[in-house]
Amino acid sequence: MPYQHILLIEDDEADQRIFSTVLHSISPGLSCIILDDAQQALYKLETGEVSADLIFLDLRLPGMSGLEFLKELRGKKALSQTPVIALSGVPDEDDARETKELGARDYIIKPGRYSELRTILAQLLV
Repeated sequence: MPYQHILLIEDDEADQRIFSTVLHSISPGLSCIILDDAQQALYKLETGEVSADLIFLDLRLPGMSGLEFLKELRGKKALSQTPVIALSGVPDEDDARETKELGARDYIIKPGRYSELRTILAQLLV
């Protein structure tokens, strides 16, 4: 697998647990850091406290939104090429379009079932 260090930016604890469980069922050796605040995540990435080969980004976050985070990330030379996959709880064509315009690798709707999430993540992580 090309990714070793995953960063999940997600404020919902249940979604955090499910994502982490599914991720480790796909590849137990993956490192997954979970942060619930986009501003904090940006700071930790900038300072090198956290590194990521791939970022999964919830778009609906308190404080700095996922879209705002993505705009800021793309403006940071050292971080601008980090792949980002946007996560949303509801389909939104405007969000999907904007995340792609900002260079997100993909936009996925959070599935309601473990098996669906596992299938999606397995495809994204190859």
